[in-house]
Amino acid sequence: MRVMLLDQGVRHDLVEAVVGAGIDDLAGVFAKADALARFSGTAEFEALVTAYERAANLAAKGDADDVDAALFETEAEADLFSQVQRVEERLASLTEEGRWDEALRALAGLRPFVDRLFDDVMIMAPDPAVRRNRLALLRRTVRAFAAVADFGAVVA
Repeated sequence: MRVMLLDQGVRHDLVEAVVGAGIDDLAGVFAKADALARFSGTAEFEALVTAYERAANLAAKGDADDVDAALFETEAEADLFSQVQRVEERLASLTEEGRWDEALRALAGLRPFVDRLFDDVMIMAPDPAVRRNRLALLRRTVRAFAAVADFGAVVA
């Protein structure tokens, strides 16, 4: 699989990102790799990777998966959570239908919400419940990206 994608000219890091997300459908893997390769030359790709990296760096410090909206103290938290939920809903149908270009654009659209969270919110809040919830929000954000590819493998 990897060799075939590399032989088609797909960058090594993009191959690892696609394969790292799991292989359910062989034809789908090639379509996803093709979409990711095309998308990689765009400004939206940079936005996607930056949003992923920012979220993933701190998400790794968390261990909770359940986000409690009642613990949000800022609009930035609520807005990111709302947007992640919308993207998750869209990704469910987009990935099922193999509409990878749209799925990638949907993920790139999370960038301003992730940026705002980091600009306006101290993730590592002194209150342990708030901190844990913020990290859970970042973990949920990272899981949305993982539905498409392992963006941790991407070299931007």
